[in-house]
Amino acid sequence: MAIWGRLAKSEVTIVAFGQIVQQILTLCTGIIIARSIGSDGYGLVNLQKALFTAALLVAPLGLDLALLRYCGQHPMDAPQTLATITSLRVISLIVNTGMLAFFVLFLGDFLEQSVFRHSEFAYLFIITMIALPMAADLAILGACYRVLERPGMYALMTIYLQSIVRVILVVIVIYFVPTVAAVVYINTIQIVLSAGVVAVHYRRLAASVRRTDGGDAQVPARRPWMSAQAWTNARKILGDSVFMAMNLFVYGVMRFLDILMLGSMAAARDVGEYGAVSTISQLIQVYPLAMSQTLGPRIARLYHAGDIVGLRDALNRYIQLATLVASFIFAGIAAFGTRLDLLFGASFSFHADVAFLVPLGYLLSATLAPTGYALSMTGRHRSELVILVVGAACLIGLGLLLIPSHGQLGAAIAVAVSFGLVNIIRFMFVARYFKFRPGRLLDLVPPVLGLAIAFGARELVALAMERSLVSTIVGCVIYAAVYGTIVWLCLLPPGMRAALAASVMRRGAGQPMDPPD
Repeated sequence: MAIWGRLAKSEVTIVAFGQIVQQILTLCTGIIIARSIGSDGYGLVNLQKALFTAALLVAPLGLDLALLRYCGQHPMDAPQTLATITSLRVISLIVNTGMLAFFVLFLGDFLEQSVFRHSEFAYLFIITMIALPMAADLAILGACYRVLERPGMYALMTIYLQSIVRVILVVIVIYFVPTVAAVVYINTIQIVLSAGVVAVHYRRLAASVRRTDGGDAQVPARRPWMSAQAWTNARKILGDSVFMAMNLFVYGVMRFLDILMLGSMAAARDVGEYGAVSTISQLIQVYPLAMSQTLGPRIARLYHAGDIVGLRDALNRYIQLATLVASFIFAGIAAFGTRLDLLFGASFSFHADVAFLVPLGYLLSATLAPTGYALSMTGRHRSELVILVVGAACLIGLGLLLIPSHGQLGAAIAVAVSFGLVNIIRFMFVARYFKFRPGRLLDLVPPVLGLAIAFGARELVALAMERSLVSTIVGCVIYAAVYGTIVWLCLLPPGMRAALAASVMRRGAGQPMDPPD
């Protein structure tokens, strides 16, 4: 119990470390898979991943976002709240089971014949989508754990468990059946296992709440989720969640629509190379995503309490810290991305412009996207939807215009421009509604500084060493050392620097090290 007590004090650290481990293991296993099945096969895997992610944005019906707002204003430990959540989970299961049947019976063959004309695409699509109902339930329960401020526990049952399972299955698959279908099966198995574990844990958690609370006169002792009040609450939540689902879908699609459009207008090899850069670039989101786990509920509570100053400070602090970390990874990929063939194999070829623009899109998303919480968590989700639709239209228009003639570069340009446009409009709306602008001018320094140091380190190493994996690692180490030193001395907030130093001192004294706020 002492171990779990320490874990509860460092939720952000647990999630951040888990996401780092997951991204590293996904990268390592992805490299192994890419070298085994080649750029064409890797392109097919990335297409299936993008389609599943698109479906998953709709599958939770927006409840993974709507519940953050609802539970931020209602006691999560109340039996009536738990009953309402169960009613919503039942609705989600019914809807997603029907959606899965449609995918299996009709959509897979249509996509293979009319859009993605690749051999066995429909079969791979069915394997991928089997896990959709369970993935939707995972997303809904994930919102509950975030409201309870226990994202660390949720991460242990999802991020950590799936990473372990993935490594084991990849080793087995590559050794015995190195095929595209076997790789796709891995992703499905991961989700099924996590969904089972989380469902069991949440059921025990809900049962313990009912026992300690002593019951609720408005909730029947048996099947409380079938009560009239629970279904009334569920209908109200779904009324808002429809718009939130559209928000999540539109913005989520913007993150991988480039891959889908590229897959429909270019060869599988191009998708594989572009997907490899995208996979590496996902590291940019690790720390920002961990920081934002409780940001949505916090903004909902602050706005509900009328604390606009607190809302502004929460957003500014997020942007400041997220930019420091995300800019480091962005600049590293931009500078050393053309050497990724040293990892993925000789069948891959990477271009400097794509290696810069793809991570730039992820940087804009990771550092500025959570400002959308200032709209979606304060009842302005319709405004957020309009902004996202404009961005998606820009992405589609630029993609259709540029991808046929410029391929990967056209897709990368479309993404970077679209994300930039979305966040500029968001800033304008937030400034109009709340009378403040998120972030500071100083937050523009880290990405520019990172690029200067990273390219300088690359050129310095190129003067002394031949192009190889070893010289690339040396260049990355030099870059990390210089960037880290400058951030520590000049850019890190004094309070954060003092908190980190104190944590290190406690660690050295044998005490648990808590992450700074």
